[in-house]
Amino acid sequence: MKKISILGDSISTYQGYTNPAGVFYDLFNVAYADMHGVDDTWWMRVIHGLGGVLEVNDSFSSTTVSGSSPLCSCSDERTSSLGNPDIILVFMGTNDYGYHIDTFSFERDYRTMLRKLKANYPSAEIWCGTLIWSYCVKKEYNDYYGNLPGGQPALEPYNRVIRAAAKDAGCPVADLAAANVEYAAIDCAHPHADGMKTIADLWLNFMR
Repeated sequence: MKKISILGDSISTYQGYTNPAGVFYDLFNVAYADMHGVDDTWWMRVIHGLGGVLEVNDSFSSTTVSGSSPLCSCSDERTSSLGNPDIILVFMGTNDYGYHIDTFSFERDYRTMLRKLKANYPSAEIWCGTLIWSYCVKKEYNDYYGNLPGGQPALEPYNRVIRAAAKDAGCPVADLAAANVEYAAIDCAHPHADGMKTIADLWLNFMR
Protein backbone atom coordinates (compact mmCIF):
# COMPACT_ATOMS: atom_id res chain seq x y z
CA MET A 1 0.00 0.00 0.00
CA LYS A 2 1.12 3.53 -0.75
CA LYS A 3 2.29 5.58 2.22
CA ILE A 4 0.68 9.01 2.08
CA SER A 5 1.76 12.14 3.99
CA ILE A 6 -0.10 15.43 4.38
CA LEU A 7 1.32 18.95 4.55
CA GLY A 8 -1.45 21.31 5.60
CA ASP A 9 -2.97 23.88 7.92
CA SER A 10 -5.92 23.72 10.35
CA ILE A 11 -8.23 22.25 7.72
CA SER A 12 -6.12 19.09 7.82
CA THR A 13 -5.55 18.76 11.59
CA TYR A 14 -7.07 16.15 13.87
CA GLN A 15 -6.49 15.42 17.54
CA GLY A 16 -4.17 12.47 18.05
CA TYR A 17 -2.87 12.58 14.47
CA THR A 18 -1.25 16.02 14.17
CA ASN A 19 0.91 18.21 16.40
CA PRO A 20 -1.15 18.86 19.55
CA ALA A 21 0.07 22.47 19.72
CA GLY A 22 -1.62 23.23 16.41
CA VAL A 23 -4.84 21.21 16.41
CA PHE A 24 -8.11 22.79 15.34
CA TYR A 25 -10.13 19.58 15.09
CA ASP A 26 -10.11 18.70 18.78
CA LEU A 27 -12.99 16.80 20.37
CA PHE A 28 -15.13 19.95 20.60
CA ASN A 29 -14.73 21.01 16.98
CA VAL A 30 -15.05 17.45 15.70
CA ALA A 31 -18.45 17.27 17.39
CA TYR A 32 -19.36 20.79 16.24
CA ALA A 33 -18.57 19.76 12.67
CA ASP A 34 -20.81 16.67 13.00
CA MET A 35 -17.83 14.41 12.41
CA HIS A 36 -17.76 10.93 13.93
CA GLY A 37 -14.05 10.24 13.73
CA VAL A 38 -10.85 10.67 11.77
CA ASP A 39 -12.33 8.76 8.84
CA ASP A 40 -14.53 11.81 8.20
CA THR A 41 -11.55 14.07 7.47
CA TRP A 42 -10.89 14.95 3.84
CA TRP A 43 -7.37 13.49 3.97
CA MET A 44 -8.28 10.15 5.52
CA ARG A 45 -11.09 9.80 2.99
CA VAL A 46 -8.52 10.34 0.23
CA ILE A 47 -6.07 7.88 1.78
CA HIS A 48 -8.77 5.22 2.02
CA GLY A 49 -10.01 6.05 -1.46
CA LEU A 50 -6.55 5.41 -2.86
CA GLY A 51 -6.10 2.23 -0.85
CA GLY A 52 -3.17 3.77 1.00
CA VAL A 53 -2.04 4.23 4.59
CA LEU A 54 -1.16 7.36 6.51
CA GLU A 55 2.56 7.99 6.85
CA VAL A 56 2.69 11.43 8.54
CA ASN A 57 0.20 14.27 8.79
CA ASP A 58 2.20 17.46 9.37
CA SER A 59 -0.64 19.97 9.58
CA PHE A 60 -0.67 22.93 11.95
CA SER A 61 -3.39 25.51 12.52
CA SER A 62 -3.00 29.12 11.31
CA THR A 63 0.14 28.36 9.33
CA THR A 64 1.04 29.84 5.97
CA VAL A 65 3.26 28.83 3.10
CA SER A 66 5.08 32.17 3.29
CA GLY A 67 7.27 33.55 6.04
CA SER A 68 10.40 32.90 8.06
CA SER A 69 8.84 30.95 10.93
CA PRO A 70 9.74 27.26 11.29
CA LEU A 71 5.97 26.65 11.17
CA CYS A 72 5.66 28.02 7.63
CA SER A 73 5.40 25.23 5.11
CA CYS A 74 8.36 26.55 3.11
CA SER A 75 10.64 26.08 6.13
CA ASP A 76 13.32 23.43 6.42
CA GLU A 77 11.45 22.02 9.41
CA ARG A 78 8.11 21.51 7.68
CA THR A 79 9.57 20.25 4.40
CA SER A 80 11.57 17.52 6.15
CA SER A 81 8.91 16.25 8.55
CA LEU A 82 6.92 13.88 6.37
CA GLY A 83 8.51 10.51 7.08
CA ASN A 84 9.11 8.22 4.12
CA PRO A 85 6.08 8.81 1.88
CA ASP A 86 5.22 7.51 -1.56
CA ILE A 87 2.71 10.34 -2.02
CA ILE A 88 2.57 13.82 -0.47
CA LEU A 89 -0.63 15.86 -0.47
CA VAL A 90 0.01 19.60 -0.10
CA PHE A 91 -3.08 21.60 0.85
CA MET A 92 -1.72 24.99 1.88
CA GLY A 93 -2.48 28.61 1.07
CA THR A 94 -5.77 29.35 2.79
CA ASN A 95 -4.05 31.40 5.49
CA ASP A 96 -1.76 33.16 3.02
CA TYR A 97 -4.95 34.36 1.37
CA GLY A 98 -6.68 35.11 4.66
CA TYR A 99 -3.73 37.06 6.07
CA HIS A 100 -3.32 39.13 2.87
CA ILE A 101 0.14 37.77 2.06
CA ASP A 102 0.96 39.21 -1.34
CA THR A 103 1.08 36.82 -4.25
CA PHE A 104 4.73 37.67 -5.03
CA SER A 105 5.79 36.38 -1.61
CA PHE A 106 3.36 33.49 -1.86
CA GLU A 107 4.79 32.42 -5.20
CA ARG A 108 8.39 32.73 -4.06
CA ASP A 109 7.76 30.63 -0.97
CA TYR A 110 5.45 28.09 -2.62
CA ARG A 111 8.21 27.41 -5.14
CA THR A 112 10.74 27.16 -2.31
CA MET A 113 8.49 24.69 -0.52
CA LEU A 114 8.21 22.47 -3.60
CA ARG A 115 11.93 22.66 -4.30
CA LYS A 116 12.70 21.46 -0.77
CA LEU A 117 10.07 18.72 -0.89
CA LYS A 118 11.44 17.46 -4.21
CA ALA A 119 14.96 17.42 -2.79
CA ASN A 120 13.97 15.70 0.45
CA TYR A 121 11.58 13.17 -1.13
CA PRO A 122 12.87 12.57 -4.68
CA SER A 123 10.85 9.41 -5.19
CA ALA A 124 7.57 10.76 -3.80
CA GLU A 125 4.66 11.88 -5.94
CA ILE A 126 3.81 15.40 -4.73
CA TRP A 127 0.25 16.62 -5.32
CA CYS A 128 -0.71 20.26 -4.85
CA GLY A 129 -4.31 21.25 -4.13
CA THR A 130 -5.83 24.56 -5.20
CA LEU A 131 -8.06 26.60 -2.90
CA ILE A 132 -11.85 26.73 -3.00
CA TRP A 133 -14.60 28.82 -1.44
CA SER A 134 -16.72 27.65 1.45
CA TYR A 135 -20.13 28.52 2.86
CA CYS A 136 -21.28 28.53 6.50
CA VAL A 137 -23.61 25.88 7.83
CA LYS A 138 -23.15 26.59 11.55
CA LYS A 139 -22.25 30.20 12.28
CA GLU A 140 -24.37 32.89 10.65
CA TYR A 141 -21.53 35.27 9.97
CA ASN A 142 -18.50 35.14 7.75
CA ASP A 143 -15.48 35.88 9.94
CA TYR A 144 -12.75 34.94 7.51
CA TYR A 145 -13.47 34.97 3.80
CA GLY A 146 -14.53 38.27 2.37
CA ASN A 147 -15.33 40.27 5.50
CA LEU A 148 -12.01 41.08 7.10
CA PRO A 149 -11.07 44.79 7.35
CA GLY A 150 -9.88 46.06 4.02
CA GLY A 151 -11.66 43.36 2.08
CA GLN A 152 -10.12 40.28 0.50
CA PRO A 153 -8.41 39.57 -2.78
CA ALA A 154 -9.84 36.85 -4.98
CA LEU A 155 -8.63 33.28 -4.56
CA GLU A 156 -7.75 32.88 -8.23
CA PRO A 157 -4.40 34.74 -8.11
CA TYR A 158 -3.24 32.31 -5.42
CA ASN A 159 -4.49 29.36 -7.44
CA ARG A 160 -2.61 30.59 -10.50
CA VAL A 161 0.53 30.57 -8.39
CA ILE A 162 -0.14 27.01 -7.19
CA ARG A 163 -0.77 25.75 -10.73
CA ALA A 164 2.31 27.43 -12.21
CA ALA A 165 4.65 26.47 -9.39
CA ALA A 166 3.47 22.87 -9.45
CA LYS A 167 3.84 22.65 -13.22
CA ASP A 168 7.37 24.01 -13.14
CA ALA A 169 8.30 21.59 -10.35
CA GLY A 170 6.78 18.64 -12.20
CA CYS A 171 4.11 18.11 -9.56
CA PRO A 172 0.52 17.14 -10.44
CA VAL A 173 -2.28 19.47 -9.36
CA ALA A 174 -5.55 18.55 -7.74
CA ASP A 175 -7.30 21.59 -9.19
CA LEU A 176 -10.23 21.70 -6.79
CA ALA A 177 -11.08 25.23 -7.88
CA ALA A 178 -11.72 24.07 -11.45
CA ALA A 179 -14.82 22.21 -10.28
CA ASN A 180 -16.40 25.55 -9.28
CA VAL A 181 -18.04 24.14 -6.16
CA GLU A 182 -18.05 25.31 -2.54
CA TYR A 183 -17.67 23.21 0.57
CA ALA A 184 -19.77 23.32 3.72
CA ALA A 185 -17.92 24.82 6.67
CA ILE A 186 -18.64 25.48 10.31
CA ASP A 187 -17.21 28.99 10.19
CA CYS A 188 -16.56 29.74 6.52
CA ALA A 189 -13.08 28.25 6.67
CA HIS A 190 -13.04 24.93 8.53
CA PRO A 191 -14.96 22.14 6.81
CA HIS A 192 -18.08 20.59 8.23
CA ALA A 193 -18.31 16.80 7.79
CA ASP A 194 -20.17 17.37 4.52
CA GLY A 195 -17.48 19.79 3.40
CA MET A 196 -14.77 17.25 4.20
CA LYS A 197 -16.48 14.80 1.87
CA THR A 198 -16.73 17.45 -0.87
CA ILE A 199 -13.03 18.23 -0.61
CA ALA A 200 -12.07 14.55 -0.55
CA ASP A 201 -14.21 13.73 -3.58
CA LEU A 202 -12.56 16.55 -5.54
CA TRP A 203 -9.07 15.33 -4.63
CA LEU A 204 -9.96 11.78 -5.60
CA ASN A 205 -11.48 12.86 -8.91
CA PHE A 206 -8.11 14.29 -9.92
CA MET A 207 -5.87 11.66 -8.37
CA ARG A 208 -7.74 8.74 -9.91
